[in-house]
Amino acid sequence: MQEGSSCVFCHSISAVDQRGNGDYVVTPPRKYLWEGTTGWKKQVSDFMIRAVPRQHLADYDRNLLRSPEFCGACHKQFIPEALNRFGLAPSQNQYDEWRNSHWRDDEVDKNLSCRDCHMRLVRESTDPGRGENADVRRSPDDGAHRHHGTIATNMFMPAVLKLPGWETQVALTREWIEGKTVLPEIAHLWPAGPVASVQLLGPDEARPEEEMALRVLIGNRKAGHNLITGPLDFMRVWVHLRVLDARGTVLFERGGIDPVTREISDEPGQRHRLGNPRDEGTLVLEGSPVDGEGELLRKHELWKSAGGHGVRVVFPGYSDHQVYRFTPPPGVQGPLRVQADVNFRRYRQEFLDLVVPRMEEESGVFQPHATQASAEMTIPVSGGASTGVPSARVAREGR
Repeated sequence: MQEGSSCVFCHSISAVDQRGNGDYVVTPPRKYLWEGTTGWKKQVSDFMIRAVPRQHLADYDRNLLRSPEFCGACHKQFIPEALNRFGLAPSQNQYDEWRNSHWRDDEVDKNLSCRDCHMRLVRESTDPGRGENADVRRSPDDGAHRHHGTIATNMFMPAVLKLPGWETQVALTREWIEGKTVLPEIAHLWPAGPVASVQLLGPDEARPEEEMALRVLIGNRKAGHNLITGPLDFMRVWVHLRVLDARGTVLFERGGIDPVTREISDEPGQRHRLGNPRDEGTLVLEGSPVDGEGELLRKHELWKSAGGHGVRVVFPGYSDHQVYRFTPPPGVQGPLRVQADVNFRRYRQEFLDLVVPRMEEESGVFQPHATQASAEMTIPVSGGASTGVPSARVAREGR
């Protein structure tokens, strides 16, 4: 029980049902002599596995493990009426999000699935399981094995738990979120750079005391599923937008982190409102389950879930936008500098405060966030004071 989903458990799954909800069949392996012992008996058992590996491979190396359907057995979920006493309600479903995306292709050489991204190849491996002859883009002598850290988006809990290897897990996860991960084996299919893109659109010039509109577009460039996905009441991707004058004074801000509550703010001092319109507050990719009475389930009580509220996600290859309205003050010094960051955090802060209120303090680890993409532009001010700083109309995208 302390291991969670251990090696033996996953590799003993022999059949799955695409309906999901953890619908799988586990076949117990046939143990070698003295397997599970210690000392010299364990050494003898390990030698027999290496010398005569046929049974070991039959028990643990099924082709099912290489299929996206294997992952979909757990990464496709729903809440049945027998559980919520309301009716069938969908839950997280990365499998169908991927299956309906452009990343899935009937041509095996063009198809990208779960393992290609989340279980990267480790080159020059000394692992006994290195090499593969039953997998596309692999060979028996490629000297690589699949990384089993399943790198995704949780760099918080490894730092809290501090299990062996946690520093590496955190570093790889941060690189992944920030779009710095390079996977040579799929580089011809999976583009370099950020997972999420961001673009700024604004007027050619700004005038003091005249309202101006800024538009921020974010795109799902590289995720093989929705951005965001998984438990939508946990994860958050949001835009932090700031407008600064020539002196660096912040004139306008949306999407900052409140210094006291550490929650996302629609504007300074105002907590973000779930499901806000596209021209109010800031852009937040999110969602929340609700019960049969329409009440928000704030503590992840998914057994009560009967639907969702405020769901906002971006399908693979698509984009979303938010409009920000701002009025420059009189006498503003230009040019104006507009900065937009797309940030990610693994858990809604309210959930942590309600369910594990002392975990961060006791562990000494406070939930971090990572910037997935950034954009910046300058807008000249007409009719206002100028510092002589050159103005550039074109937004600059980058880190």
